[in-house]
Formats: sequence, C-alpha cells, structure tokens
Amino acid sequence: MDISKIPAGDNPPEDINVVIEVPQHADPV
Repeated sequence: MDISKIPAGDNPPEDINVVIEVPQHADPV
C-alpha cells in the first residue's frame, strides 16, 4: 500500500484520513 496516495482529508485539521494497520494473524484490536 502506498500511503503517499492517501489524501490528508477533506478539511484538515478538522476532517482527516487515518490508516490503522492490523497485522494478519494478530490479536483483535
């Protein structure tokens, strides 16, 4: 996944996009 292609959000800093990475075969978050 190329995180540089994910925009900051519609109206930063009020509305932002985030990425939460959960590894495979890991405990539930």
